[in-house]
Amino acid sequence: MARQTFDFKVITPSGTVLSRKPEIVVLPGAEGDFALMHGHVPMIAKLKSGKALILHDRQKESIVIASGFVMMRQDQAIVFTREMNL
Repeated sequence: MARQTFDFKVITPSGTVLSRKPEIVVLPGAEGDFALMHGHVPMIAKLKSGKALILHDRQKESIVIASGFVMMRQDQAIVFTREMNL
């Protein structure tokens, strides 16, 4: 069975700093960590500063983001933040 992915981007004031096709992304929400995946309901959520986990191509990737928000719609998630570090 093929893995289902979605488009995931991190955008800062300097532009798009990360673009992936993950199976799952775990983000540091203002109310607690939560996961996004293919087929997730549309949403906008506030993010706190912290570590995000990206699972893609059977590998784990960690990034650190500043506070911001995420918008999920039509199998695309976009994080808007002022800063991101690998």
